[in-house]
Amino acid sequence: MSVTEAILLGALSTSEPGMSRTVRQLSDELGLASGTVRRVLHRLALAGLVVSTVHNPARWTATDRGRRVANEPVYRPFLRP
Repeated sequence: MSVTEAILLGALSTSEPGMSRTVRQLSDELGLASGTVRRVLHRLALAGLVVSTVHNPARWTATDRGRRVANEPVYRPFLRP
């Protein structure tokens, strides 16, 4: 997993289950370009670590599997308090 993927997964994993964020919210919160956030979210979705809603704009959340991965010791530094 790349650093950017770990950062995004960490940001989504620290949200309460059921809470989701848009690309714009993640981009603003993390200081990343929206195109970067979008590409990384799609890679994480292909891995089954995040899912999006069908609403416009799409809202993203970590899956249970994504939360477990984010809590592995190697990725814990990327979790936000």
